[in-house]
Amino acid sequence: MRWVLLAVTVLVAGLAGRAAACPPGRPCNKHYNHGPRVEQQDPDRYVHSIKGLPPAFEPKRVARFLLGGGWKPVYDKPLPREAQTASIDATQYIRETETLRFVDPRSTIPDAKDGQRIVLVRYIEKKKGKAIVLVDVDGAIYQLSACKTRKGYACLVPSELGFDEADPDHPMEPVFGPTPE
Repeated sequence: MRWVLLAVTVLVAGLAGRAAACPPGRPCNKHYNHGPRVEQQDPDRYVHSIKGLPPAFEPKRVARFLLGGGWKPVYDKPLPREAQTASIDATQYIRETETLRFVDPRSTIPDAKDGQRIVLVRYIEKKKGKAIVLVDVDGAIYQLSACKTRKGYACLVPSELGFDEADPDHPMEPVFGPTPE
């Protein structure tokens, strides 16, 4: 009986030693998640799902064009080989949803369907002297133009221009007002 009690005591003490708290004065890494690194991949452009070229610049017409139909993200580069393996250390690449849908913020904002991302149309502007239309997509600035890769369709391409550079002499008011708090 003494040997059994001694063996149980040694076993419990041994387990308690392994499950000890973090060492004093050092960072505690015992609960650190060593899962895969996650990297967001941004699309190279968005293509309108309905055939048609962008309208002549008038903020309300451009807004109506954006609201009509969905916008599909296009990725020119394939996923890296490491993303195709099921390794624990492999980087997880997250691509955007299947469809981007613009919504008028003055109306009731619908719930996003599966694979859909809702974007409020907040600001549309024209670059001075040229027919370059800039659109705000959640803080990123895109240029609305005819697609070079798909004839007869409109594309939203990331723009190097900022809204402050677009037309300082005739700044445009936002097409829609801010959403109520």
